[in-house]
Amino acid sequence: EVSEDGKVVCSGEHNYSSVVTEPTCEAAGYTTYTCSVCSDTYTADEVAATGHNYIETDRVPATTEAAGSVTYTCSACGDSYTEELPKIEHTHTEEEIPAVLPLPSNGDVAKTAGSKCSVCGEVIVEQTDVDVTNTPSWETFGIDAVELILTNNISLNYKINVSAGYSIDYLVFIFEGEEYILDEYSTIDSQGRYIYNFDKTRPHKIDSNISAYVYGTTEDGYVVDKYDYSVMEYCIAIIGEENPAKTTVISDLLYMGAATQKFIADSNGSTINEEDLVTSKAIALLEEQGKGYELTPSTFAGTPTGSNPKYDDYDTNNAMWQTANVLIGSSTCIEYSFTAKDIEGLTVVIEVDGVKKLELTPEELTIDSKGRYLVTVECITSIQYDCDVKATIMDGDVALGSITYSINDYLAYTCGKATGSKLDLAQAVYNFGQSAYDLFNK
Repeated sequence: EVSEDGKVVCSGEHNYSSVVTEPTCEAAGYTTYTCSVCSDTYTADEVAATGHNYIETDRVPATTEAAGSVTYTCSACGDSYTEELPKIEHTHTEEEIPAVLPLPSNGDVAKTAGSKCSVCGEVIVEQTDVDVTNTPSWETFGIDAVELILTNNISLNYKINVSAGYSIDYLVFIFEGEEYILDEYSTIDSQGRYIYNFDKTRPHKIDSNISAYVYGTTEDGYVVDKYDYSVMEYCIAIIGEENPAKTTVISDLLYMGAATQKFIADSNGSTINEEDLVTSKAIALLEEQGKGYELTPSTFAGTPTGSNPKYDDYDTNNAMWQTANVLIGSSTCIEYSFTAKDIEGLTVVIEVDGVKKLELTPEELTIDSKGRYLVTVECITSIQYDCDVKATIMDGDVALGSITYSINDYLAYTCGKATGSKLDLAQAVYNFGQSAYDLFNK
């Protein structure tokens, strides 16, 4: 039907269709109804606005120097706003910045101690550079002499001159790429020199250079003196002196080093060239220095004699010795193993010829793949290869079992069973021990 003004009107009921407008964060939703005949329209069924769903999307923490902020963004529409976080107000809490000590590894850079705030990191006391003098006069401060200690396997004593106005802080040794720091001296000799002992070298490394740095302080800063040496060079320096017994020990030490190098190479499935052996290097150095000494090993009559490990187990199922072995590949020491369970006061006491040398707690022992405790005895000197080394498992003051062995016991067993480089090494170790004993006990 058409009205007087020309519009289409419904003669009966409207035929409405609907369109839904969804609510947003800020606007209500609703439904629009429109008649398909006359286009009459209206809205209804309003739905309230959903409101924003703000989540934190960015945070700049406040510091003691500046305010921070937190940004929130609506997950539905992306609308965002930012709130300020007030700057942190605090009282400085002072924390020390340690002094930088001069070391070879840091280029002898030295700085005083400083301090900073532990809260904000602001420096309170600046560190300052400290002068390091690398050319002191050795008569007033420095390494005066180096001595090879043959009674304690292989080690070097460094003797330090210290005049008035100087003090020793520490020694640093660079050996085989490792840096070792000693801050305590062993003793002071009759000339007032401070003695520091370096014992990290091993028979197969006696041709490796040892760089020793002694650091001290004066009122003007640090002083440092350096000394480069190897055990082999020391051996060549004193070989052929008036004491023939000492020369024999030196020769045997060099041959033990070469035998160790061959044995380690064989154990690793590799080879070592003859010219790379410490004895070959020593002979070349002797010729270079014009010393008319022929390097030869000792030839003691026969081979070492000894016995199997002696066990003394008491009536207990809580502890039992398992094995005894001597390690001669890189250093000469005895290794024992034992099992133990439910022992509250467990310790292991080590005696050398009846003299107590060590008392080890479980924390000082290692445990092998079979769950056995390993006891490594390194306190045996080169003149004690024939001494009985007794290890006793203790529960408080109660002895649970002991085992006794010696270096020569093992060498006797090895010389009777082994072949090749292991036999040569066992004989070389025996020769060194015998000649060292002869030097210091005859």
